[in-house]
Amino acid sequence: MSLKFTNLLLKLFFRFIFLLYIFTCGSCISIDSSELKSNKNNSQDLDAEKDEIENLNTLLDKNQFEQLQSKCNEFIKAHPFSIYLNEVTYLLALSYEYFQDWTAAISNYNFIIANSINGAKEFLSLSLYRKSICFQALQENEKAIASLKDALNRKEYLPLEVSEAQIPARLASLYASLNQKKAADYFNLQAELGIRYLKNIKKASDQNWLAETLFQMGTLQNDQLDEENFNQNLLSFSRQQKYLLQTIELANPKWSPKAKDQLIQSYSMFLNLIKNFRVNKSDDWAVDQFEISEKKSNMAASIDESMALLKSYEAPKETVAAQRTEALFDLLKPIENEVLNLIQIETRNKPWDLSKNNLQSESINGAIDFDLSPNDSNIRGKRGNLPSKKSK
Repeated sequence: MSLKFTNLLLKLFFRFIFLLYIFTCGSCISIDSSELKSNKNNSQDLDAEKDEIENLNTLLDKNQFEQLQSKCNEFIKAHPFSIYLNEVTYLLALSYEYFQDWTAAISNYNFIIANSINGAKEFLSLSLYRKSICFQALQENEKAIASLKDALNRKEYLPLEVSEAQIPARLASLYASLNQKKAADYFNLQAELGIRYLKNIKKASDQNWLAETLFQMGTLQNDQLDEENFNQNLLSFSRQQKYLLQTIELANPKWSPKAKDQLIQSYSMFLNLIKNFRVNKSDDWAVDQFEISEKKSNMAASIDESMALLKSYEAPKETVAAQRTEALFDLLKPIENEVLNLIQIETRNKPWDLSKNNLQSESINGAIDFDLSPNDSNIRGKRGNLPSKKSK
């Protein structure tokens, strides 16, 4: 009886162990199956997101920025924790740049920078570079320089075209605008050496990278141009315009026409600013007219010097490069003529020489009674027969 009872217990024990084993293995199989299914779903999600990224980059290549901006916002809303979040935010910032919403672009670049401190460095470095372009467009040149230097400190994560050529060229331009010639010359040399280095390591048959690099080196955003920053912007532009000319010489189907348009548009903007130039009106009409004529004449002379500098970069006559830039100089000729006319007209339009030696002798037939004390060179005119402001 005791033996049978013992055998029964053993059978029950082994059956329990068997059932426990079956249950445990079944659970493991169920868990493994769930994990595999989850991993499969995650993989499918990543593939779908990757396809979306490819579509976004296609929109960028086609310059469809309005659609790009909309699709980027949709992606960020649908996938706030995506591994592609930085890349999509970068594309979104580029779309804001296209629409010249520099503040929004900077905000998105700052998000990438904050989100990349302990992660992928590629978009961190690119964001620092692009942010500097936005700062330069906003005339915040010191911030632009600081951002470019931060990007250079992470140059190993940047494309060689950016780190070796584009950043030095932009630094040269920025330092030139701040009248820091020594620093400007240093970075200009670095940019030239960078282009030389890139030509040595790149395939001679592939010139597309060179055209794009030169175009980026020469491009400036002048939408914030006004009387106060005219000289600053013209100094920067004069430094960088040679790269646009070199882009045209390459006859690249994509970048050369853009470079030609950039040069013409820039000079047109500088010229239009002179045409529309105004000064804060004082109580003296003659002083106002003198200041306007003097300022316009000086600004036009500065443009003339810049255009002369551009011509000095022109390739020798009868060369293929010279033939490729011939159309550009033909298009610039009317602008050049207007500039020269402005210099002559504004010089003639000065009401008179307001220097102390000539004030009393050239008083416009007594129209103004000048009262100058021996130790005071300030002009104190009394309105006489001059036309009123309304009839001017």
